[in-house]
Amino acid sequence: MVSERASSLLFTVPYSSPLQGGHDAIPKANGKHSRSYWFAPAPPRSAERSPKLPPNQHRQSLERSSTETPRTSTGYRARTGSQSWLFSLKDNSGYHPSVPTLPELHSSTSTSTAGRSASILSSNAYWITLYFIGNLGLTLYNKIVLVKFPFPFVLTAVHTLCGFLGCSVLVANGVFVPAPLDTSQRLQFIAFSVLYTINIVVSNASLQMVSVPFHQVIRAATPVFTLIISYILLRSVPTLPTMLSLGPVVLGVGLATLGDYEFTSWGLTLTIVGTFLAALKGVVTNLLQRGCSRHPWPCVKKPVHPLDLLYRMSPLAFFQCIICAALTGEMCAAWNSLCLSRTGQKDLAVLVCNGVLAFVLNYVSFTANRKAGALSMTVAANVKQVLTILFAVILFDVKLTPLNLAGIVLTLIGGACYAAEEYRRKRALSSSVSSSSVVAAGGG
Repeated sequence: MVSERASSLLFTVPYSSPLQGGHDAIPKANGKHSRSYWFAPAPPRSAERSPKLPPNQHRQSLERSSTETPRTSTGYRARTGSQSWLFSLKDNSGYHPSVPTLPELHSSTSTSTAGRSASILSSNAYWITLYFIGNLGLTLYNKIVLVKFPFPFVLTAVHTLCGFLGCSVLVANGVFVPAPLDTSQRLQFIAFSVLYTINIVVSNASLQMVSVPFHQVIRAATPVFTLIISYILLRSVPTLPTMLSLGPVVLGVGLATLGDYEFTSWGLTLTIVGTFLAALKGVVTNLLQRGCSRHPWPCVKKPVHPLDLLYRMSPLAFFQCIICAALTGEMCAAWNSLCLSRTGQKDLAVLVCNGVLAFVLNYVSFTANRKAGALSMTVAANVKQVLTILFAVILFDVKLTPLNLAGIVLTLIGGACYAAEEYRRKRALSSSVSSSSVVAAGGG
């Protein structure tokens, strides 16, 4: 129940245009199922104040005012909309504003709902799940596209171009503002784009020299390289349960991709180098976005927003991929394929849709990397890999052996164990931080 003289009256007003403060809100009936409000100027302090009424008469006054339609030349009408503002009217002048006051339960419910939504959006599991689903979808999409458009450098150039254009649209609409960069930060973005491009070049080159099963088995060791690089760059030491959970993941991918292993010594070297570069790219991505004030390199002390990272890296990687495509002859072949084909326009539309999906996935990937860490990303990528095999059985009629199925199950079990261990570790960490905060507050 609202008191007769409240120090602050809170109410929510639907709006469709900005409203000026300092106005008294008088409800106006506007049909059977909707209500709008007229905002009249509040009476000055020197004006005659309305007499204080008993609660019953004041309630009747509110009911009568809801059926009237006062007209004011300076009023502002707020139509019903999907958004709302929260006002706090101070009752310093002694008059009773004729405003509807919502129950306190409504505001607390809205606040709790908004809090739950914000908690979900900030959770690691939410972004890892988005990355997992998006990565799986884009992998299958790329597989379908590359069957008719076998030009990986050109396809990567399309991805980076769509990433830059998408970020440019967001910048133009004020979604984010690129941070000013100094010379060291510009150099770090150039180095990161070179790492991004070299990773693609080495991966494609090694895939041409070894069989696909052998390539996937070596790439399954990416979490191991991630642990080593994280320790060297960040002095990050994982727990024993975390390291033990990685064993089933790596072994499971090896069994799931078991097949005809064909490779050369040069192909083996390139595959191992490509696996190392993939792990390095994941760790550096996490380092750039989270920052590290204690790190000896001054260029990584300030964190970078995921969209800002994508905005800076995409044009550099685009030109590098175009150069690689021109040197390998992909550019001319792709141009002839699009121009001479009868379905050239349709193929171009498929490429554009693929690039848009890649832009969304890049943002999700960077955000998930910043929140969950590089190691969690590599484990999610390995689990995605075995699920891709399952989808390939359905879409591309791939045959599996019992050992392949055992590897898929083992990888899923290892991924679940890793996720459970990470959840337990982060929950224990948050509990220890909360308890130390309580102790500090009590000591103060």
